Amino acid sequence: MPCWSMPTLRILLCSLSVVALANDVPQYVDGYPKVLITDKVSATFSARTDQAALLYWAVVAAGSQVPTADQVVDGDNGVTWAISTDTESTAANEDKYISAQSLTPGNSYVIYMVLRNYLDAYYGPIESLSFTTEANPSPPPVTPRPTASPTPSPTESPTKVSVEQGDSTTAPTSNTTETESMALSTQKVTGAWLICVLAGLQWVTDTLYVDVINKPLRYTIPKANLRRLAMTEHFDEQSITM
Repeated sequence: MPCWSMPTLRILLCSLSVVALANDVPQYVDGYPKVLITDKVSATFSARTDQAALLYWAVVAAGSQVPTADQVVDGDNGVTWAISTDTESTAANEDKYISAQSLTPGNSYVIYMVLRNYLDAYYGPIESLSFTTEANPSPPPVTPRPTASPTPSPTESPTKVSVEQGDSTTAPTSNTTETESMALSTQKVTGAWLICVLAGLQWVTDTLYVDVINKPLRYTIPKANLRRLAMTEHFDEQSITM
């Protein structure tokens, strides 16, 4: 019979298994974890592990207290100052995406992550990533409006028109238009011409009257003037020789 009993062998095998599991802590694949994208109020990360594992994470404001691995695993109860915490399950050599929400634009943060194997007893060292959310755009500068110049009042007095004084019989008044002035000038010229015509007719009539009375048989009067002369009381149409 061996020197050691069966119960002792079982204890030894269990001890060796515990040591093996303790050395089998999940690890990140090279290049992971990493920040994928950030916007004003959220951020997305990617993690890849060499074996299936549980991933615990917590986001805190930059410059705040650094949590321990145990606190990160405890979530909100451990990292009481955290902005967001959660737990993810990873598969071997596959990307696992993590999304942190409820962030503030233009602020800086740190995400802390811890991996554990499925025995819930062993986890690796804490990892961290720093990032900054997008800031809100600055408002465009305000350009002052130019001061408008004062507009003239619509009730200004009308423009005065001055008229030189002259002959009151020929100068039009200040309210006479150009057309009215031309009409007045035409009437004056027509009146003067008519006076001249009448004066000429009077002279011709007087001359013919005198000449015919003095020498009734020596003149032959044109037919155009015959009827006009016959209208006088001193002239007899029948005494004229045609």
